[in-house]
Amino acid sequence: MNFNKYFAFLALLVLCLLGQQATEAHFLGKFGHRLDKAAKHVEKVAHHIDNAKKVIEVGGIVAGAIADS
Repeated sequence: MNFNKYFAFLALLVLCLLGQQATEAHFLGKFGHRLDKAAKHVEKVAHHIDNAKKVIEVGGIVAGAIADS
């Protein structure tokens, strides 16, 4: 009878640990998705900043050419 009690306790402990691992994996999956989404947003903003720098550079060249005329 003692063996059955310890076996039931061990089985319950293993099930709790598996549930905890599944919960953490689900949470980290959501967190990873949000992190990936944020990284893509940052890349998009960086791309816009690069484009703005190019436009400003070209605008400076055009303004310099007009001023020299």
